[in-house]
Amino acid sequence: MLAIGSALMLASGVAFYFSDDYFVLLGAAIFGIISPSGNETGPFSALEQAILSQLTEQEGRVSLLMWYAVIGYAGMGVGNLATSFVVSSFDRAGKSDLAAYRVIFLIYGAIAAFKVALSFALSAKCEVDAPTPPRSAPSSANEGERQPLLDNRTPSADATVQTTAPLAVGRLMTLCLIFSLDSFASSLGTGSFIAYFLRTTFAAPIALIAQVMSVTAITTCLSQLAAGSLAKRLGVIYTMVCTHVPAQIFTILFGLAPTLPLALTLLIARSCLTSMDSSVRVINVCKTLASTPGPTLSLALVSLGSSRIVFVLMGGIKILYNVILLVLFKTAPLQH
Repeated sequence: MLAIGSALMLASGVAFYFSDDYFVLLGAAIFGIISPSGNETGPFSALEQAILSQLTEQEGRVSLLMWYAVIGYAGMGVGNLATSFVVSSFDRAGKSDLAAYRVIFLIYGAIAAFKVALSFALSAKCEVDAPTPPRSAPSSANEGERQPLLDNRTPSADATVQTTAPLAVGRLMTLCLIFSLDSFASSLGTGSFIAYFLRTTFAAPIALIAQVMSVTAITTCLSQLAAGSLAKRLGVIYTMVCTHVPAQIFTILFGLAPTLPLALTLLIARSCLTSMDSSVRVINVCKTLASTPGPTLSLALVSLGSSRIVFVLMGGIKILYNVILLVLFKTAPLQH
């Protein structure tokens, strides 16, 4: 699956480099795993976290996922810096932005090709619930006596699940609904929409936007270093609430900022706190479904000349999400 996803990335990069046809580009964006939010999408995150989780003891899982997030955000920062460099270089050379964008997608495709090779280089131990190879029959009576009566192996994942008290279905559904509310709010102000807002509202240069996005990715990366420690001291719920609420206040103020320097300052301040919980929680299907209508609503507000309202709505919904989460689950034993 990792190789297939990377191959789709490669195909989309090639399509965006060579094609000018709208429907070809639309198909490449949909099936080629191009994320408008700038975050990882497709099968990668779920599969990677599943692989890491099964290769790690439960006690070290939070710290491992913290470093997983740190490396991911560091990569985003480097990617944004590379984008800024390419756009600035083409601008100084008097070439069009479109030519710069094509080169960026060519680099995107080259990285995807490298990911395909890396995926095939992974060992079979990375497979989730890999079947245990059957033991061959003894070739002699003496060899049969030397074989152990019981396999020396750890309990399977199914056995572990059966010995663990499952979360009540009602509580699980409530969590899904609450996380869906958060994901819907996030989809209102994706990374691409933030870039669009800065470009149309403040006439910010594209190179500057890319540089600021790089700074926000780096600050988010650094904040991840504290996420695991906070989760161990405060618990998962309090870590999420205590970092999300101030971050969403910055989100609202960002949407209302009258000047570009103030808006950029608030955006960077927001990035220091907004993702400190990403290493201690995982949302998959609910997150994807709930985020679907967000961009459409944002587009409707932009068409009404109310692009600033998007960030007010986004921040308000996220604060509401945190209040509900704290009230309902502050005493719940959520550890990982």
